[in-house]
Amino acid sequence: MTDVQQRPDASEPEGDPEITTRLAERSSRGRRRRWKRWVIALAVVGALGGVSVLASGDSDDGPTYETSPVERGPLAVTIAATGRLEASEQVDVGSEVSGKLLAVHVDDNDRVEQGQLLAEVDTTKLQARVREAQGRLRLATSELRAARVDAELAKRELGRSRRLAERGLTAAKDLDAMGSRRQRAQAAIGTARARASIARAALDEAKDDVARARIIAPMAGIVLARNVEEGQTLASAFEVPVLFQIAKDLRELRLSVDIDEADIARVAEGQAATFTVEAHPGRTFASRVVSLRNVPTIAQGVVTYEAVLAVDNHDGLLRPGMTATATIVTERIEDALLVPNAALRFLPIDRAKEEAERAEKNTAAGDDDEPGHRIWVLGDDGPEAIAVEVGRTDGRLTELVSGELGVDIEVLVDVTEVKP
Repeated sequence: MTDVQQRPDASEPEGDPEITTRLAERSSRGRRRRWKRWVIALAVVGALGGVSVLASGDSDDGPTYETSPVERGPLAVTIAATGRLEASEQVDVGSEVSGKLLAVHVDDNDRVEQGQLLAEVDTTKLQARVREAQGRLRLATSELRAARVDAELAKRELGRSRRLAERGLTAAKDLDAMGSRRQRAQAAIGTARARASIARAALDEAKDDVARARIIAPMAGIVLARNVEEGQTLASAFEVPVLFQIAKDLRELRLSVDIDEADIARVAEGQAATFTVEAHPGRTFASRVVSLRNVPTIAQGVVTYEAVLAVDNHDGLLRPGMTATATIVTERIEDALLVPNAALRFLPIDRAKEEAERAEKNTAAGDDDEPGHRIWVLGDDGPEAIAVEVGRTDGRLTELVSGELGVDIEVLVDVTEVKP
């Protein structure tokens, strides 16, 4: 007969104390897990409920607007123009004679003095022309002397003929012939004298060409460009070749800009200006208007006038040929009531829709009695329009001449969010 041991019932705590303790701990951990799940669930539900409440609360609000305050301060009215920097005084040095360059004595960026020898042209042919001119002058001088001798002889023969004619010893026609010979001799003197003068001028020209074979600096300055090399042949028959470009002083430059015909009436000599160049981004250079040209430039139907600005370049940062964008201050207002230009362009959503519908129907944008400019502010019932009269602008801010607006009043400039 086999003895069977029965397993104690787990529901009965009586029994082994260790088993009872383990069962109690397991039951406690289960209750803690269930409590955490309930807390997390309640937090999620609360968060979703808060979002729902916020969304439902905001759904009744209107659009969100961006505003900017009305300010009081200085206003500089400007115009923009582009151009290139140039040396204030620049000379192109060329050669008036043809020939081979024997020597070039200067290079780029060399400083030169007035009268300094820059280059020399071969004078072999030029010297031959001088000798030829000298020979022609001697020949013309000899012809002039011979003409004078002939004239003197003709004068004496005419005198003898007259005396013989008084005695009746010569015919009248012989006397007339001697008179004609005397006149021809006098004319020959004039012709010889003219030939001698021409020969003398040719000699002077030949000598001058020899002198011009020495290329001399016309002024003191710096060599901007050297365009020739030793041994190069110059052909100056049709066009004077530019050998060197010399600037008097690079510490003083000028900026030539093109002003549109619509803005030229606002520009005057003495106005202050600033400009920028790509070589020095972020830096602004000062200048001033020193001259306005009256000759127009017409390109593709656009009329512009040249304005010259003086530039101080003592720091040496600027170079001739740089492209510059200039801003000329045509007028300055020290104390003005200013509003952003965006406020003048702003329209509420419903008004913008109306304008779009009018544009589609090709109808007028508004009634005839509406003011030229309106600025919108946010009132209790939404955007409210205020009629204003504007003055000058710098492209970002505009002067308010009249209207019910004051400093620090927030004006509408844009719609940042449109809510359903």
